[in-house]
This record gives sequence, structure tokens and C-alpha cells, in this order.
Amino acid sequence: MKRVELIASQLTEKETLHDVLARELQLPEWYGRNLDALYDCLTELKDVELVLIGWPDEGYLAKVRRVIVDAVWNNEHVTLRSID
Repeated sequence: MKRVELIASQLTEKETLHDVLARELQLPEWYGRNLDALYDCLTELKDVELVLIGWPDEGYLAKVRRVIVDAVWNNEHVTLRSID
């Protein structure tokens, strides 16, 4: 299983966040770098453990976190851990 750690303090810009997600999760070329496309991609992943480190409860990262949680809920092949 591939482990991907996403550290909030390193993902302060929206563009950087989506670039890191695309690279680390090896998302397909069609990944549109928006929340809908992220959800679609996450529900198709296999054998991935996502670790969210220091993610806030507000702002854009909080929205991304909700998308990740929803996608993981609908994909038994991805696990999620959150570390404050």
C-alpha cells in the first residue's frame, strides 16, 4: 500500500496543493485540479493510505479535507489518517 503524507503547512497555495496531489497520488492527465475532479480521482484510487497532517478546520484545505473524507468513504481501497 502506498502511503502519502500531506502536510498542511506545505500546501498553502491552491495551485501547489493540486500539483502535489497530482504528483503524489499519480492522478491521471485529465485531473482538472478542482474539487470535483479530485473526488472523481480519489474514488478510483487503489491501495493508498492518505495521512493528513495539521489540516485546519476552515478555509480551502478544510474543503479539500471534506472531499477526501467523502471519497474515502466511497472507496474501500483507500484509507485515511489525520494527525493534528
